[in-house]
Amino acid sequence: MKPLFSLLFAILVQTGFAQPLREKELKTTISAVTVFLSGAQVFESGSTAIPAGKSVIKVKNLSPYLDDKSIQVKAEGDFTILSVNHTFNYLAEGKKSAQTDSLTARVEAIEMAVVRDNARLEVLNEKQSLLNANKNLGGQNTGATLVQLKQAIEFYETEISKIKEEEIKTKKSIELKNKEKVLLEKQLRELNEQKALPGSEVEIRVSASQPVNATFNLTYLVANAGWYPKYDIRVQDVKSPLQLVYKAEVFQNTGVDWKNVKLKFSNGTPNQSGVVPALV
Repeated sequence: MKPLFSLLFAILVQTGFAQPLREKELKTTISAVTVFLSGAQVFESGSTAIPAGKSVIKVKNLSPYLDDKSIQVKAEGDFTILSVNHTFNYLAEGKKSAQTDSLTARVEAIEMAVVRDNARLEVLNEKQSLLNANKNLGGQNTGATLVQLKQAIEFYETEISKIKEEEIKTKKSIELKNKEKVLLEKQLRELNEQKALPGSEVEIRVSASQPVNATFNLTYLVANAGWYPKYDIRVQDVKSPLQLVYKAEVFQNTGVDWKNVKLKFSNGTPNQSGVVPALV
């Protein structure tokens, strides 16, 4: 009986170890970004509850341009980080970026505004037609007095002037809206034509002796972002001091929005060591 018991025990133990690790998604938010001339360093954090035993914490919806060699994870809590891996999720359905949704909403808003402006033009046209149809004063048999004629002319001139002025403004508004719509649609086409990239994820394997609340801080580098300097030179006259205004033109096409984040600019190179090399 002892060999049979030992065999059953071994099978149960192996089955238990073969069970997949429990997975849990960690929701994180980007708090700060250091933008380099080429590339950027992203800082984000999040908290979650970790069960007892070994489990995998997944951070999803990261930039597909993430540099996996630059990932650093720091955590707070009574548990151990076993490993950190970067993966691509090719099976996840591609989602429209927030930028695409925003552009689509702006195009739709402009289209609705143009419809309202065209409707207003029709109202103005009907109003002018009504005034033109009632030019005849006093009927065909009785003429109008000079006072009535003067009042009628002033009234007609005032009303027609108002109509024409509003008509000019409305047509100009439609023209500007259509120009903006063309630019937005061009930008929208460029975004839609971009090749769909797989979802980027970070898997953090942890081990805890008991359930615990944990806080994770992630740092990593991303490409497709940067900044370049711009300068404004202002002079009031030849006798006044010259004023030089420094500016930074920022661009980022990482696939992830940076909303309400603290930006810092650096002219350093993130992949280059900051240690001065020793001369031999």
